[in-house]
Amino acid sequence: MQEVGLRWYGPFDIDDIYDLDFEVLDDYGFYMFLYGNEIVYIGQAYYQFIRDRIKQHLRGDSVWEWIKENYNIEQISIKIATIEYMGQKRVSKQLFNDIESLLIITQEPPGNIQNTKTYWGRDLKITNLGKYKPLPRTLSTDMI
Repeated sequence: MQEVGLRWYGPFDIDDIYDLDFEVLDDYGFYMFLYGNEIVYIGQAYYQFIRDRIKQHLRGDSVWEWIKENYNIEQISIKIATIEYMGQKRVSKQLFNDIESLLIITQEPPGNIQNTKTYWGRDLKITNLGKYKPLPRTLSTDMI
């Protein structure tokens, strides 16, 4: 089983994504939109910075439109994560897909429509570090 550590930061307000000078936003990684302690949506940013990927949503894509229809966007916050360690030397697109898929299938955020029923990735264990709540400390393929 491959082990991966994700270091979570936040929560950030929506405006922080535009204004905050926080170097982790300018890295590859993962993010989740939160409404209080409810995970609304989980996504990833691979080959683009987390800040840029979130901005794509905020410009009015289908995910953001769905969030605006179903939640008070004034109360939406964002947490972001980068990979702190992993059991391989190279970060691949497939590893990012597997991490995102495991996060989605175990947490079942209502805004995600892909990767919600079946996990096709590698055996994986994710240890969440930092400000990871409302996620559990560990997630693994053994849970599904």
